[in-house]
Amino acid sequence: MKLLRTPDERFADLPGFPFEPRYCEVPTGYGDLQLRIHYIDEGPREAPVVVLLHGEPVWSYLWRKLVPEVARAGFRVVALDLPGFGRSDKPAAAELFSLSEVTHWMRMAIVLRLELDRMTCIGQGLGALVGLSLATVHWRALGRVLVIGPPVDLRPPGGAEPGAFSAESYAESLQRESAGQFVQRHTVTELAPEVVRAYDAPFPDSGLRAGLGASMRRGTTAGDPLAN
Repeated sequence: MKLLRTPDERFADLPGFPFEPRYCEVPTGYGDLQLRIHYIDEGPREAPVVVLLHGEPVWSYLWRKLVPEVARAGFRVVALDLPGFGRSDKPAAAELFSLSEVTHWMRMAIVLRLELDRMTCIGQGLGALVGLSLATVHWRALGRVLVIGPPVDLRPPGGAEPGAFSAESYAESLQRESAGQFVQRHTVTELAPEVVRAYDAPFPDSGLRAGLGASMRRGTTAGDPLAN
């Protein structure tokens, strides 16, 4: 397994995102290879925790306006980048990247590495699946899960009926468009060019995009707790 990492300069001076980057590492299950997970951590350390998990193809930049509001309300806010997204490491090959692997790595990061407890988890899209996995496996540490559906109407640009749009074609659309273009196409307001560029920041070249849609194509693997 080969891991790639977006250069730090891609994340310099992003609009509305002043948060200090933090990192933890989890074992990949491939020898001694460790996968680095990026997160931001704001608010009082002893306060109840709100965990924010983004979907595809965005990253924790999605939560830039929510994080300070929740912190001001007296909560500790932890927003993580899923593997393959944001400042987290990115598997170079899609065939080594599945939903079960993503959820397993994120469970290790949240519960074992960061040792978060008394959590409220807000998950969007793929992040919602990770949150639901936390609820089933680590239910003592998790008080609530708020599930936000995918930020799309599950129709391709041509406008086919929703039922005709498969997860496979959705995953392919994530590969065809830049992340910024994808977000803009499914946003009701016009995004500023610098915001579109911020969503594109993790993916300066195609080699870093292997994770886009990969979890949807591969699903869970045999023997994983999520598949049983």
